[in-house]
Amino acid sequence: MASVFFLRHGDVENPEAVWYGNLPGFPLSQKGRRQIEDTAHKFKALKIPLAAVVRSPNLRAQQSAEIAAKILGVEKILFDDRLRDWQTDDWEGTDYDHLVHDSGYYATPPRIPWREKLEDLAARVGRVVEEARQKFPNQNLLFVGHREPFVAYILQATGQTFDNIHALDMPKGSLWKMDWDENGRTNAVRIV
Repeated sequence: MASVFFLRHGDVENPEAVWYGNLPGFPLSQKGRRQIEDTAHKFKALKIPLAAVVRSPNLRAQQSAEIAAKILGVEKILFDDRLRDWQTDDWEGTDYDHLVHDSGYYATPPRIPWREKLEDLAARVGRVVEEARQKFPNQNLLFVGHREPFVAYILQATGQTFDNIHALDMPKGSLWKMDWDENGRTNAVRIV
C-alpha cells in the first residue's frame, strides 16, 4: 500500500516575530531553504517514488514544495487551497509572544479562541489527502504545508485526542510518513 508524506515548510523571514498564519508574504529564510534542501536530499536517498507533490497556497509552502520537487525529481506539483495554514482570525499579524501567552492555544488542554476548530482543520486536510489518494491510487504522495493542519490530521487519523497537539513535535523542515494497514488503521512517524 502507498504512503503519504507530510513536509512542513522551512524557517520563514519574520523579523517582526508576528503570528503570520495566512498573511501574504513571509518567504523562506536562507535557513529555511537549507532545511528543505537537507530534508529533500535525505528523502531522495530513501529512493521512494512519488506521484505528485500537493502544496498549500502560502508562499513559504510553495517555495518549500518547489525546492523539494526539484531535488526529488517530481514534475507534478498540485495546489490545494484547503492546505492553507490555520484560520486564526484576528490573531494573524499580532506579536507571537502575545499569541503564546494570551490566546489559550498553549494551555493544557488547549482552548481555541478562533472560529476554525481543530476538528475542522483535521477534516479539511483529511479531505485533501483522501481525494489525492483516490486520484493517485497505490502511489506515494508528498504534501507540503503547515504544522497545525498536518498535526491535527495526524492526531485524528491515528485516533489520538487534540489535547496532544503540542506533544507531537513537527519542526520546520521535518518530514513525516503515514501508512494505512489492511484494516484502515493509520500509523504516522517522523522520518527526517
